[in-house]
Amino acid sequence: MATTYKTLVLDKDIASTRTLLHEAIPITGSIVSGTYDDENVKNYAHGMFQSVYDYPYLSSSANHIFDLTVGYSAGSGLSGSASIQNAKKINMYNQMAQVLVGYDQTGSIRQFDRPALLSSWNRCFDGFHF
Repeated sequence: MATTYKTLVLDKDIASTRTLLHEAIPITGSIVSGTYDDENVKNYAHGMFQSVYDYPYLSSSANHIFDLTVGYSAGSGLSGSASIQNAKKINMYNQMAQVLVGYDQTGSIRQFDRPALLSSWNRCFDGFHF
């Protein structure tokens, strides 16, 4: 088995480039402001997220503004097996809950909107209340 190794020389073989792009996208005439209707929202067949544009998304002058998605708890009414991408949306919820509300004393992921659970958690952060 033949192998070939090449030593990389920093100045000759590695190049760094940077492009600065500054663009202002007005949202005054977009779906965010309520000017347009569903023509500015692109729904994808995979059902994981929607993209929002400043003009109808089929327009050549449309600029992508942001994407929207939703995650939900396994214990919620939305978590039925008929939901599109059910397992991925539950995983998304769990990921955000781990970051934002953490774990309880048993190591389970805390659920959002449970003030009784969070009140004991807040005491762990001397002076910080969420």
